[in-house]
Amino acid sequence: MRSGRVELGRAREQMAEAAAQLERARADADLLRAAFEVVPLGVVVYDPEGMEVARNRAAAALVDARHGDALTAHLLATLVEESRDRGPRSRTLELAGPPARVLEVKVQPVLLRGASATVATIQDVSERHQLDAVRRDFVPNVSHELRT
Repeated sequence: MRSGRVELGRAREQMAEAAAQLERARADADLLRAAFEVVPLGVVVYDPEGMEVARNRAAAALVDARHGDALTAHLLATLVEESRDRGPRSRTLELAGPPARVLEVKVQPVLLRGASATVATIQDVSERHQLDAVRRDFVPNVSHELRT
């Protein structure tokens, strides 16, 4: 009779510990989801079969934009497929607009329990691209002005 109570007590302790672990795991998952959403970089996660399983708000805004959605989605699919055989991939996509935008898309395979999942990042680098163009034009313009 006493050993039954001891076993029942142990079982309750184990259940309480399992419930606490589950609650910690849920809290960790909620924290990761919240962090995933506030990252300013667009992030898309694909399962080992290449199917999209998660996309944060920044990625949705960049991929689902009016003019570039088909091009961006096609580039993502292409890079995800290529990354399976060749490892990390990256490309720059220039969208004519309006407004004109430049997106930098990077795809990285991730080993997950023996299978290779994929994480893609999408960053709008339009401002950087425009600043580089201004800088490239500035030197010839100043040089021309100094000569005249």
